[in-house]
This record gives sequence, structure tokens and C-alpha cells, in this order.
Amino acid sequence: MRGIRLLAVGALIVAPLTLSASSAEAALTPTVPTCGMTITHSVKLTSDLTCSSGPAILIGPETTPIIVDLGGHTITSTDSTAYAIEGLTTIRNGTIRAAYIDHEPSGTMTLQHMVIDGGETSVTFGEIDAYNSTFIHDAALYGSGASIDAEHDVFIGGSSPYTFALGGFQTSVTAVADTISGYDTGVSVWDTDSGVHLSGNHIERNRIGVSTGGGGLTITAGSLSKNIISANSGDGIFLGSGNTLTISGNTLSLNGGDGIHIDTTDSVSYAAIHLTMGGNKALMNAGWGVEVTGTEPTGLTVTDGGGNIAKQNVNGGCSAGIACT
Repeated sequence: MRGIRLLAVGALIVAPLTLSASSAEAALTPTVPTCGMTITHSVKLTSDLTCSSGPAILIGPETTPIIVDLGGHTITSTDSTAYAIEGLTTIRNGTIRAAYIDHEPSGTMTLQHMVIDGGETSVTFGEIDAYNSTFIHDAALYGSGASIDAEHDVFIGGSSPYTFALGGFQTSVTAVADTISGYDTGVSVWDTDSGVHLSGNHIERNRIGVSTGGGGLTITAGSLSKNIISANSGDGIFLGSGNTLTISGNTLSLNGGDGIHIDTTDSVSYAAIHLTMGGNKALMNAGWGVEVTGTEPTGLTVTDGGGNIAKQNVNGGCSAGIACT
């Protein structure tokens, strides 16, 4: 994918630890941005910035929090090396377009009230938090050995058939009250001890809504609760081997495949599937409400939490072993 790359290491920080809200605002230095500049203290940009080569802005390295307030301005670059971001950094109140961000070696990157226009925002062995932000034209948050927390964000995909909005390898993903549409897969997570936690999201009009596990890789903890997963062209939720999840209170409707599809392949030879399911509604999907397939069904354990409903699905309600009415 084109665009923004964030590499981060560190502990969670949403706002400066040492400054009150009023003193933090007072500490923002009005700054005219220039291509290749280095920022070592909190600033508020006073104009747009467009760069065609080299790093647009370098932040840090610093051991104390830095705020970069874009002040409603836009930073644009077509250079794949455009942004090197280091330290404990909050970027807020503006637009970043067609650029890479490299966030290392320490700290948490926090995006607040941002528009991320195009590209992949990735974090390795660290954390990225996104709050009240909008991601468009296939912009995505990707992690490797990392942590992602996205809350009250909007993700709108585009032309790429291979993207997902949130996810990664050995990465924990938390998504709360997000809207995700137009991607190949809305949320895709595999092989993580910290799991996936999705609550109160609208995940609609992707190819697959949510995909976790599979290939012998494990999701050792997680929950999918009170999400609306609808009108995806394939399955609403696809679960592979290695999932240990509580799935509760979700509505899965009008998907082009199953509401929930459970693939038991590798669930004996690699990693079993343990699910607790209750209070879900699978309605008017083009496949099953809940379907179980795969070559190793004995690797699947489902605890019935009660209240699962599957109605008006084309192929049927629920596969054998899944309780629903």
C-alpha cells in the first residue's frame, strides 16, 4: 500500500504527562514548516507544507512528549521516505497526505482529530492510538508485534483490493465505535497473545468484515461485542484456527457470505478454536447464519451463551453444534 508508515516503540501516552491542558497550549510555538525541518519541542504549524523529496518533518528524538498541532493545515509529500518521527508524539488537528511516517525508536504515536489521506500507518513493537480521526483512500493502521487502539474513527477504503483498515501480525487491536467500509477486510488480526477487542463498531460494505486466526496462528484472547457487521460482499466474520474469543451481542446481516464462518482447518494439528457465543443475530445473509467448515471439526469448542438468533439466511440458520433459534 502507498502512503503513511509509522514505526513506534513505547508506552501509552495520549497527551503530555508533565503539562496541564492550559500550559500545554501555551507551550505550542507558532511555526512556519519547512521541508526537512527537525522539531524538538511542541509546535503549532501556521501554514501548509508540500515536499517532493526527503523527509518532510523529523520530530525528536526526545524523551519528553511533543505535540505537533497542524492547526488545520495539510502536510503533503510523494516521497516514500517523507516522515521520520521519533519520541512521544501527538499529531493533531490537520491532514497528512501521500506520505510515509517512520516512528522510532521510542514512545507512542497518537493521532487526534486528523485526516489521514492514503496509505499504510504501521507500528512495530510499540503503540499507535487514533482518536476521532478519519482515514480515507485505503489509509490503514497496521502493526507488527505492536498495539493499536482506534476509537471513534472513520475508515473509508478505496481502489486497492488487498487492504484492511485495522490489523496486523502479533498485534493487539482494540476498536471502539469506529466506522469501517470499503476495504478488502475491515479488521484482520492473526497470531497475537493480546488478542482483538472490537466493540460498538459499524463494519459494513467491505469484502470480509472481520477475519482472525487461521494458518496455525493463534488469537489467545479477545472479544467481539455489540458490533453491526452488515452488507459485506463475503462473510461478516471469518474465524480460523487458534481463536479464543467471546462473540456476543453482534448483528450480522445482509452479508454476501455467512454471518459467521468458522473454518476448523488446522484446529487440531496446530491450534484449537474456543468460542463463547451469545446474543448474536445473524439475519438475511446470503450464506448461513453461522457455518462450520474445515477438515478438523474436533478442534472446535463452542460454549453457548444463549440467545443466538439466525433467521432468513439463504443456506440455513446454524451448523450442527452451534445453538441458535
